[in-house]
Amino acid sequence: MKNSPFSWKKAKVLLMKSLPGKGQPWDVIEVKTHYALHVLVPQWIAIIYDKQAQNQQASSLKRIEKTKQEEQAAVLSMIEKIEKNGGILFEKQATEENKLYDSITSRSLVTYVTKEYWVSLQPSNFSLEKIEELGEFTATFSYQDIKKDLAINVTKIAA
Repeated sequence: MKNSPFSWKKAKVLLMKSLPGKGQPWDVIEVKTHYALHVLVPQWIAIIYDKQAQNQQASSLKRIEKTKQEEQAAVLSMIEKIEKNGGILFEKQATEENKLYDSITSRSLVTYVTKEYWVSLQPSNFSLEKIEELGEFTATFSYQDIKKDLAINVTKIAA
């Protein structure tokens, strides 16, 4: 390898996957040509950053930005509808002491918003204490640069 004609030359590559200590997907980094040609490119970790790759990166970044804007609009619409409805309503079975048979968690909220509003979120988007009784609660919602407190109303299922 020391005698390789490429060992001293550098090549710019566009990362397709995360490379620890070097960069994240869509980053352009400079590495030894030999490393790029024999390790990164064959394993689909990166591609050589030529004119075609530059165009691909630009169009992909545009698509990513458009998708991000569409997702953000859907989230804002969801928040607007939740606030218009007075919060998120859960109807649950509870004991005579108003204790729930099953608790409400961040995962429960994700399931609810996915089903009701067709918005794909993660449990990490909601911050709340586990709800184990009937009443009114607040969950802190965060998504990209959107932060909002959402009301949660837990009522007993009418028998």
